[in-house]
Amino acid sequence: MIDPHLVRLLAAGLLFTVGCIPAGSNNGSGGSGGSGGVTGDQDGGPGADGGPQEVVCRTGPAALDLLLVVDNSGSMCEEQGAFAAQFAALDTRLTEMGVDWRAAVVSTDISPGNPDRGRFVAEPALPVPSLNCVDPDGRPDIPDTEDCQALVQEGALSPILDARVLPDAEERARHYRCLVTLGTQGDGFEKGLEAMRIGLSCEGPNAEAFGDCCADGRYDPRCGATPDFLRPEAALAVVLLSDENDCAAPADNPARSRRAICKYGPLDADGDGIPDGFGDAELCGDATPARCYASECGNLPPDECAERCEIPRTENNACEWFRDDLVPVEDYVAFLRSRKRSPAQVVVGAFAAPRLYTEGGFPVSHNPGVTSPECLDDDDFGERRGRIDDMCCPEGRCLGEVEPVCDTDGGARFSGYRYHEVAAALDGIACERVGDPGCVSLCDDDPMDDLYAALADRIEQAIPPPCEEMAAP
Repeated sequence: MIDPHLVRLLAAGLLFTVGCIPAGSNNGSGGSGGSGGVTGDQDGGPGADGGPQEVVCRTGPAALDLLLVVDNSGSMCEEQGAFAAQFAALDTRLTEMGVDWRAAVVSTDISPGNPDRGRFVAEPALPVPSLNCVDPDGRPDIPDTEDCQALVQEGALSPILDARVLPDAEERARHYRCLVTLGTQGDGFEKGLEAMRIGLSCEGPNAEAFGDCCADGRYDPRCGATPDFLRPEAALAVVLLSDENDCAAPADNPARSRRAICKYGPLDADGDGIPDGFGDAELCGDATPARCYASECGNLPPDECAERCEIPRTENNACEWFRDDLVPVEDYVAFLRSRKRSPAQVVVGAFAAPRLYTEGGFPVSHNPGVTSPECLDDDDFGERRGRIDDMCCPEGRCLGEVEPVCDTDGGARFSGYRYHEVAAALDGIACERVGDPGCVSLCDDDPMDDLYAALADRIEQAIPPPCEEMAAP
């Protein structure tokens, strides 16, 4: 039978259904690959169950929602500028595809004092000299936003850039530049993955943009509504732009944590010695509260175990040193899959530096400790840095400060491997290691053209064909 949600889309002139066919049948219509259905989560739709399939056809143009997660910490002047300047190439490709696209921006700053945590922002940096960055002539960098202020004052800079509303390519590029040039006053502990999840969640600050697709705090990828963003019929592309790694910890969004101690805290109201949250069957399954606690906290007392829900801000290396306490990247992969009926409609591009590997093929990690003197070398600027090789980093485990992957005219760039892991899990734009064939990253010379080109290619694959076989509800 016809999905009633899709009937509503038909009424809106967006989709129609041809009918149901048995699972595994080939309707000969091609497609973008991937299985029907999604992997659900706390704010997600139902997962695929291997049931009957439905042929879904659209009558309007292909659609794309593009979320841009932009690092606005102190070292991002050059990256934001290049990200804005090279956008025209992507816009041209999307126009050639005939895509109805929209874009929104969130920053990597989700610090407790930031009122815009995960919010779609339209607040370009002021065109004043930055104390954090210098231009090629050594002078303080001035963000290219002078013409953005008029848009802000007129109320013309919408948090959601709608390509249909701006038919002129130069004007689209101007709005895009104004949205992504956030400045460099953001938190230095970048948390782009959690900013993305907050920004695309029904309990987050942008729920109104998702319209009736949000019901009871949950997003329904099958909904028949026509929201401003996260449109059910649209492909979803997420770009993660940062010159450092993601540092999202459970304490940044406790309600979403899969660790009971982080979600509920150490409170033990009944005095049985086990925090009350370990009675949550969704988190602990069939395990008793005591076994669940032991599995999560070991022999640590509750207060000490709860401290691991947050990364200490007293140490610049803490995000890497305590990486096992961060939110697992699998949580973000599952979340993104839950935004769409088919995972094939999700594209992630990691615009970040790749991970280093030792000559012996081990991925490099940095760990608490002090780099031994024989492993310190002078870099091109006379600074002492830890050498990364199999002797100094046995099996990839280095001691001491986190070292950058590369140095560019815009400064040092550190591995964003968590962003790359999310992108790779969704068959997106990812660079697993330096030197991999086809690898494009922020460590390359003038990389934005190549990154945007790769993103456009992947988006073209994700755009559903006019008729597509999907899991029936």
